[in-house]
Amino acid sequence: MTITRIKPGGWGYAEVLTSTQLNAMDANTENALDKIVGHTDTLASNVTITGTTVVSGVFTFNNTVNVTSNIAGKIKLPIKTATAAYTTDTTTDDYMILLDVNGAARILTLPSAVVNGRVLWIKGVADMTTNTLTLARAGGTGSIAGVATDYIMDGITQGIVITCYGGDWFIIGAC
Repeated sequence: MTITRIKPGGWGYAEVLTSTQLNAMDANTENALDKIVGHTDTLASNVTITGTTVVSGVFTFNNTVNVTSNIAGKIKLPIKTATAAYTTDTTTDDYMILLDVNGAARILTLPSAVVNGRVLWIKGVADMTTNTLTLARAGGTGSIAGVATDYIMDGITQGIVITCYGGDWFIIGAC
């Protein structure tokens, strides 16, 4: 199949476009549309970036991201603050959850531990010697730190980092 375009003036003179010219036209059109309506690209396979590459903007990853090198610069992760009971689920972007325990004990209901490798950093804000922060298991299933009961954070452990694997939550750090 040959794709041709008529030269301006329309006197029947046609030019055969090469694949390089067609790709350039496609890129120019895409760039122009991106400036007007925003931009979304979907990568269907692995991407390897070598050398020094500057990437900017907001990125949403809907699958696994593997980093096998150092990342310089800033990475901003979602933080949720709450002053009452809070429930997070498998569809939220929560990474760090700060719960204010001033005035009352709080309950944080964890999502089902179905996304292997998901990490949550949970911190009780304020003095936790009087009021506790309870991590409740979604639907009462699975375990937290190897125990099939809810986990209570008190004045000794005011913050923890947990990850899920195989339907259970594991503590990987405390502060």
